[in-house]
Amino acid sequence: MYTSIMNSFLEGIRALRYYVESVEFANIGELDKTEMSDNITIAALMFIAKTLKLNNCNIDNSNLFEYFPEETPKELRNKIIEMIEKISDLFEVSQDGKTGNFRGVPKEIKIEYNKLDACRKQEEILYSGTLMLLITYFENTISKIFKTDFEKHPDRICLENKTISYSVLETSENIADIKDYLIDIEVTNLMYKSVSDWLEYLKKNLKLKMEYVTEKLPQLKEIIARRNIIVHNNGIVNNIYLNQIVGSDVKKGDVLTVSREYIDTAINLVETIGIAIIIEIWLKECRKNSNDLDKIYSTIYDEYLSNERWAEAKIFYGICLSSNKMQDADILLCKINRWQCYKWLNEYDKVKAEIDGLDSSALKDRYRLGILALQDKYNEFFELYETQSDIGDDELETWPLFTNIRNTDEYKNRGKNVEVLSQLADVSTEVATTKIQ
Repeated sequence: MYTSIMNSFLEGIRALRYYVESVEFANIGELDKTEMSDNITIAALMFIAKTLKLNNCNIDNSNLFEYFPEETPKELRNKIIEMIEKISDLFEVSQDGKTGNFRGVPKEIKIEYNKLDACRKQEEILYSGTLMLLITYFENTISKIFKTDFEKHPDRICLENKTISYSVLETSENIADIKDYLIDIEVTNLMYKSVSDWLEYLKKNLKLKMEYVTEKLPQLKEIIARRNIIVHNNGIVNNIYLNQIVGSDVKKGDVLTVSREYIDTAINLVETIGIAIIIEIWLKECRKNSNDLDKIYSTIYDEYLSNERWAEAKIFYGICLSSNKMQDADILLCKINRWQCYKWLNEYDKVKAEIDGLDSSALKDRYRLGILALQDKYNEFFELYETQSDIGDDELETWPLFTNIRNTDEYKNRGKNVEVLSQLADVSTEVATTKIQ
């Protein structure tokens, strides 16, 4: 069941990333096709003028640095400033000071302005919509976790003490239907509570540590709160949002938006939290089932380690190592993979003493090779590699741990030697065949 939950969550996350990238790419492509006319240039300057006026900014060189390169010629910069000042006079600010309209702008220019505004609105819709879907995927995942846990452990909700209406009994075909109904009610009631309540339930009843999740809870709460005010209050900050967020400079009445940078950060954080929760629960429930453990390790390797997502892989391997369900060989492999995450994150000094202090003399060759690769002991690595059969060429070429090994001259020359030997073997076969004929 947890395989399904994890796969479904990851599929949703991947879809969101591809959606943002594909739609954004399409918008950029359309803009690239547009010829830069005088009208389009003026329309772009209208956006600058509008931004500056709504923010009560003076139109001077310092304000323009964020819109134009600093090395822009002084003469051109002064001309731009002059144009923006003229355009700014055409912008009438509304009474609330938050919006406004341009007056007396020629129709042709207004058309180009509306086109640019539509592209900007598309980005807002794209990122805001992605945020809504992101939290929906996360909530659905938490809901599935609760339901799975209640099905495995019905005692957590004391089914024997629950009461149901006659209408439910009448429409239920058997006791299993009634059980499902009661579980669904319990899940629904839990999901109406806050994210803090969800995590507290998991920690208390499933005895989870969730150290990373607890550490990142403030950021997660902000992401959910931002989604809520965008959906329910048009992005305008209210007391509900402020009561959920600690240490923010945001004030009541501010308008919150979703930028590309924000949504990328939010997707990464929610994904990491969701997977961290699933892995910890899965490890708790797998009861040393080797198939389940292999699925967990494979997911971490395929989704994160092989894609060089070192920070996430480090977290997940750390969760695995904190479990008591792992075999000694799995523990060592997790340690090695986690150590390489530290290495690629330029944090090798944090684990160097632990690696150097490990007695590898009695270990299998694959682990000894892993340690030598971590330590960048290339000569010793190749000496051992040529005499062992524990790791083949495929692993040597694909395991991220061996990245530095693959960059050595010895590895590159080895590849050439293998090619030469292969060619010689082909020639020998050809000669032998010719003699036979």
